Amino acid sequence: MPHFGLMDPDALGTEAAALQRARLHIRGGRRRLRQGKISAGLGTLYNALLSALDWYIASPDRRKNLPIQGDDNLGDDRTVFALLIKAGVIDGRFDYKFLGTFLN
Repeated sequence: MPHFGLMDPDALGTEAAALQRARLHIRGGRRRLRQGKISAGLGTLYNALLSALDWYIASPDRRKNLPIQGDDNLGDDRTVFALLIKAGVIDGRFDYKFLGTFLN
């Protein structure tokens, strides 16, 4: 992972660590794609997206605007992605289900 040795998640806290992980994964994913490491680059960018989802729900202020039901599992990335679409945070044009299936 691009962030090993580059950050201390305990010192940063949950929200800041997730944001820093997303940034570092984007940087590492882009670098891997430029190097022709397509599979590794896509996997790293997927991890950046997962970290960005974690960052979004880590904040109580952002989370309160999501249409969360009692049985919604916020630990499941597909659930969080669907909630962000319902809330209008993202427009839903990105095929997240396909990407997850492709990379897993």
